[in-house]
Amino acid sequence: MAGTDSRSGRGQGNHPRPAGKEAVRRGNGEPRKKGAGPIRLLLFLLLTGIVLPGGFALWLFEAPAGDTTIQQEVRIRPGTSLAQVVSALDTLGISDHPWALRLLARLTDSDRGIQPGIFVLDGRMSRMDILRRIGRYAVPGVDVRITEGLRLRELAGVVARQCQLDSLRFLQLCRDPGFISELSLPGDPETLEGRLFPDTYRISTLDDEEALITRMARRMEDVVCSLLPDSCGSLDRVRLLTLASIVQGEYQLPSEADTIASVYLNRLRRGMKLQADPTVQYLLDKPRRLLYRDLELDSPWNTYLYAGLPPGPINSPGRIAIAAVLFPAETDYLYFVADGQGGHFFGRTLAQHQLNRRVLDSQRRRLRQEQREGRRTGDSLSVESVDNDVIQP
Repeated sequence: MAGTDSRSGRGQGNHPRPAGKEAVRRGNGEPRKKGAGPIRLLLFLLLTGIVLPGGFALWLFEAPAGDTTIQQEVRIRPGTSLAQVVSALDTLGISDHPWALRLLARLTDSDRGIQPGIFVLDGRMSRMDILRRIGRYAVPGVDVRITEGLRLRELAGVVARQCQLDSLRFLQLCRDPGFISELSLPGDPETLEGRLFPDTYRISTLDDEEALITRMARRMEDVVCSLLPDSCGSLDRVRLLTLASIVQGEYQLPSEADTIASVYLNRLRRGMKLQADPTVQYLLDKPRRLLYRDLELDSPWNTYLYAGLPPGPINSPGRIAIAAVLFPAETDYLYFVADGQGGHFFGRTLAQHQLNRRVLDSQRRRLRQEQREGRRTGDSLSVESVDNDVIQP
């Protein structure tokens, strides 16, 4: 039968394998008599001298349950027993000492109230916090899906719509130096633009804006460190996430992400301007096709005017974009232009780039002609849009 599984990330095709704990329905449990839990707790306290020794009680109830700091989504299927959940959490490093969690569950009358669902857990939580999440008194919640490539203000809107948190409060916290400082993020960012990992989060009715932002920021750190664990402490987060956010804004085909990253890295090494359209889009109120006058907007974020990277990220990059920057393709490409089908033509020289642009222009003329003919005949056309992500020489 299906069991308890865990997934540490859902970003665009990266799914760690399940924990592998099989769940079966318990067939030996008779209904517990009302009041059995409190009676058992009373007997336990009497047998142990009325109160638990202070140090042991503090460790059992309040100390971190495990040794992992990585947040993981744990799926508990209907009929899963406490023993199976405890075993899975031990395997994942979320709760060491399985006997301690079983003991606390029995003391708090939570051992027969395991709730099915998806729960976000990590080893920094106390055993009592874990039981509050998964036990009979678990607080209901909703899954909030944050897609890759959102700006802070877009992200705040998604959060407000999906789980009724305050979007204004969310934005204020993401720009609050005091709150950001408390997160102790590498690179000391001035805002949390690009520092909140896009993923699916389980939000309970007890969670507030601070709790969600903290989880998202920690998740970003977990993902970055999981991709390059040996160099995690020395990585330049601002440079990494800034370039990753540009790659996120450019690619549509995941297979091209590392090639796009290589183009930008090659241009940076040569001292060439990046001339990346997403950095100009960042200056606009809402996404639209760029006009030539937009490329003249005077801002350090405008990579058509200013060399090097912009001051910081322009969106929340996902795992694919981050990995593309950490592990770029080995190419000597310096240019790329949309191919009209969601991908790109890449070029090594200006002459090759100009040829690719002529191919794109020819496609655009053909599409416009088809559109005109379709309007004249009344036919309905489905025309693939052609974006304008052209790196100029």
